[in-house]
Amino acid sequence: MPCIQFLAASGRPCRSLVLLHLRYPRLPIWNSTTLQSAWLAPTNCRPFTAASALRSKSEAVLRALDGSAQKLYAIEVWRPAFDARTKPGSASTEATLSLRRILTGYLHSATGSARGTPQEAFKLSTLETEFLEGQGFSQDNILQWAASLTDSDSLSAANIFRPGQPRAPLFLVLLYLRRRRIRRAALGLLIQHIDARLRDEHISWQSLKSLVTRLVRHARLIWPESIPWIAHLFTAQAKGMLDGSTNHGHSAMPVSDLTLFCNRLLSLLSAPASLNPIKSAAHQQKAQSHVLSFMATHDPPIPVTKTGFYATIRTQLAHPKTAQERDWAQLKSASWPPWIRERTAMDEDKDYLYGVSRAARIIHRMREAGYGNDMWLQLAQVYAGWDTDLSPTIQTRTLLCGIPTSLKSRERFERLLWAARVRTTRTKREAWACFLESETSGVGPCQEVYLAMFEKLVYPEIVRRGPDEGGHGQPAESDMPLPGDALEVSPEPPSATDLVHIAEPIPSYERLYHRMRKQGVRLKPRAVAFLVENAPDIHLVLDVLRLSQDEFQGNVRRLLDGSIFRRESLVLPEYFVAAVTRALCRFGRFTHHPSAFPVLSSETENEGRLQEDPLYRLEYTYKLLVHFRPRHEPTWRAYIHTLLFSPWDATEYKTLVQYSILREILRHMLEGGIDVEEEVFKAVCRALGKVAMLDLDQSALHDIANGDFVASESRRIRTLFRDLVGGTVDPLTHRPLELMSPLTPHVPGPATLHVYVRALGAFHDYEGLYSFITWVADNGPALSARVNAHRTGRKDMGRVLIAIRAGLEGKLGKGRGKAPAELLQLAKTQIESVKVEGWVGWPSDEQLESYLHGRTGGGLKAYSPAPLLYQPTPVH
Repeated sequence: MPCIQFLAASGRPCRSLVLLHLRYPRLPIWNSTTLQSAWLAPTNCRPFTAASALRSKSEAVLRALDGSAQKLYAIEVWRPAFDARTKPGSASTEATLSLRRILTGYLHSATGSARGTPQEAFKLSTLETEFLEGQGFSQDNILQWAASLTDSDSLSAANIFRPGQPRAPLFLVLLYLRRRRIRRAALGLLIQHIDARLRDEHISWQSLKSLVTRLVRHARLIWPESIPWIAHLFTAQAKGMLDGSTNHGHSAMPVSDLTLFCNRLLSLLSAPASLNPIKSAAHQQKAQSHVLSFMATHDPPIPVTKTGFYATIRTQLAHPKTAQERDWAQLKSASWPPWIRERTAMDEDKDYLYGVSRAARIIHRMREAGYGNDMWLQLAQVYAGWDTDLSPTIQTRTLLCGIPTSLKSRERFERLLWAARVRTTRTKREAWACFLESETSGVGPCQEVYLAMFEKLVYPEIVRRGPDEGGHGQPAESDMPLPGDALEVSPEPPSATDLVHIAEPIPSYERLYHRMRKQGVRLKPRAVAFLVENAPDIHLVLDVLRLSQDEFQGNVRRLLDGSIFRRESLVLPEYFVAAVTRALCRFGRFTHHPSAFPVLSSETENEGRLQEDPLYRLEYTYKLLVHFRPRHEPTWRAYIHTLLFSPWDATEYKTLVQYSILREILRHMLEGGIDVEEEVFKAVCRALGKVAMLDLDQSALHDIANGDFVASESRRIRTLFRDLVGGTVDPLTHRPLELMSPLTPHVPGPATLHVYVRALGAFHDYEGLYSFITWVADNGPALSARVNAHRTGRKDMGRVLIAIRAGLEGKLGKGRGKAPAELLQLAKTQIESVKVEGWVGWPSDEQLESYLHGRTGGGLKAYSPAPLLYQPTPVH
C-alpha cells in the first residue's frame, strides 16, 4: 500500500496499475477522479515504449515553436510539461545535455521574446558549449536548425540537409518529416541526405521505423514513384541489423516487432496515393514485392498476417487486368449475370480456375492460411470478379479505402456489399436493376448504395469509334477499356434479349437526388462533396449545401453567406473546398473581363448572387483561393481551366488578361509551397503558347512581364517542368542526386509532354527542346513505364516526337526561323539513340506534314484542352 501511494504522488501511474484498478475497482489504489487526472495530466514520467519516447522528445521540440510554426507540423493533442533543465544554461550535469535539449531551450527563448515575454538573451553555458564542440557543432548550427524548423518554405528549410553542410542530427530529419506538406524537390534532397547518412552511420530500429513510416506518408502525397526506393531502404537496413553489419551498439530488434512492422508497412504501402492513385498502384506493388521478398528470405520466414494479406489484396484490386484476366472478361456474355460464353472450341477448358483474378487468388491463399472468410474479404471478392454466391461480377479496379478491415457490423456490411454490386456492373441499366434489388433485399435506402448509383449516372458512356485517325487501319477498339478498367460505363447491348429487366425507368441525376431526399437518407461529408461537384445545375449545388450547412462546425453555412472570410482559420477539409470550387467554376462564366480584386456581396445577398450571377461565382472562387491558399493543388486547377478555356470574347486583350491573372495565381501557389502538377502545368503551357502566338507590339508584353517576355516565359515553363520532374535533381545545381540505389523520377504523361514541347516550340526555345530530348534519354525506363500505363500512350508519344521536329524547324511559332544546323543534327542523333516506347526515330516529312495540318489528332488544329476527368475519392 505505501508503494502504491508513492506511485500516485509521483506522477502518471504505469499502465499495469491502471488496468489493475479498472479490473478491481474496490482495490484502494486511487479514486476515479485521482486516476483520471493522473492518467490524463501531461507529465515527464518514463514513456511506455521506445517509440513513444521518440515521439515525446519530438513533441517537446515542436511545442517550443510559436503558434504559426506549429501549424507546419503534425503535433499530438497532449502537451508534455516543459522541464526547466531544457532552458539554456540551466543544465545541472553533463548527463542531461543533448542537442535536442539545447535546441528546445533556444526555441523557448526565441518564442518568449517574440511574444513580448521578458527573456534573457540566448547564451550557452560552458558545459553546453563544450558539449556542442565535442559533437562538432557550434551555436551557429543551433540557430540554423531553429531557422529551418520555423521556415514555412519546405525547400529552403531543407537546405540544412544539402551536401557540404554539417550533418544535422537524426532527430532533425525525423522532425522535418513531421511537416504536414513538403515539396517534391525538398523530399529529393532529404532522400539524398538519408541515403548518404546510412552509408556510414547506424540508426536504431525505432528510428528506422519512424523514418520509413514518415517517408512513405510524404511519398504518397507528392511522389509515388519514390515508394519502391523507400521499401528498398527499409529492407537493406533491416537485413544489415539482422546480420549485425549495421547494428553497432544498438539493441537487436525483436522478431515479434519485426513481424508486426513488416505487415504494417505492407498496409502503409497499400494506401492510395494522392497523385494518380490508380496508376500509382504499380509503384506500390513493386514496393510490396521488396518487403515480401525480405520476409520470405528471412530465417525463419516472417509470416504474412491478416494485415499483410489485406494490404496485398487492396493493391491488386487497383491494378489493370492481366492478359488472362482480359481474355476471361471478353468471354463474359452481354446478359446479366455475365456467365461465360465459349467463342471457339479452345475456350472449353477455361473454367473457374482460369477466371480467378490475382486478387481472388490472394483471398484463397488467405483462407488457406486459416484466417477465415470475414466480411471484408467477401466485399473484396465482389470487386475481384465473383459475388458471394460465386456468380460472376465485373472485375472492377478500385482503391477500396475507407472501409475498415475489422468490419464487424453486419448491417453496414450489407450496405457496402450492395454498393459494390452496383459498382461492378457494366451499364446504367444493370446498375439500376441492382439498385432496385437492394431496396427489396431488406437493406433499405442507404447512402452507400445511392452514392454508387450516382457514380454510374455521372460517368459518361464509352463511345465506340471506327478506325483511328492516324491512318494505320487498326480499329480503335483495341484502345477501348474493358468494363471495370475505367470510370466510363459501357453502352447497352444491341440485342434486346441481353437487356436486364428493370421495374422502373433509369432516373436522371436530379430525380435520383429527390428520391433520396424523400426517403430521408442522410449523407456524410464526402458524399455531399461528390453530389456538389457533379450536380447538373447550380440550384441543386446550393440545395445540397443548404442541407449540410451545419457540417464542420457550421462553416458550410458561412461558406454560403460569405462570412467565412471574416474567420481566421478555415475549418473545412480541402476535399470539400475543392468540390465547391469545381462546382462554382463549372457553372461560372466570364461575361466580361474579370477583376483582380473582386468585391463580395453582403451576407444577405451572397447566396442569391451565387445562384443568379455566373461571373460572381468565379469572382467568389477567386476570393476563396487567394484568401485561404489551399494546399490541395486540384482546388486551384478548376479555376485555372475555367479562366483559360471558358468561352468569352476571343480577343487579344482577353488573352493578356488571362495571362496576368494566371501569373498571380502561380505566385500565390509558389508562396504557399504548392507544387504545380500535371493538369495545371499543361494549362499553363497552353496559355503561354497562345500568348506567344499573338500579333502584338512586344512592348505591351514587356510591360506585363517586366522584361523580355519571350525569355522570361520560356524560362518559366522550363522551371515549372523541372519542378514537376526534378525530384531526382538538386534544384540549385541542377545535378542528379547521388544515390546508392536508383530513384524513379516523377514522369508526366505523354499528353503533358506533348503540350510542353509545343509551348517550347512556340517560344522558339531550341535549347529547351534539346534539353528535353536529353531528359527523355536519361529517363527512358521510367518514361516507358508511364507510356505503357496509358491506353494511347504510344500514339501520344509519337506526337511528342513529331512536335519536337516541328519546333526545331520553327513551325510551331511565329518568325525567327529554325534551329541552327548543328543543333538540329545533335537533336536528330540524340533522338535516334533514345529507347522509349512509341519513340520510333526522326519523323518523316509525311508525318510532319500530317501533324501540321491536324490529321494526327494532335496538330495545330487540335489545340483545345482535354476535358477534366474527375476521379472521386471513394466514400463508404
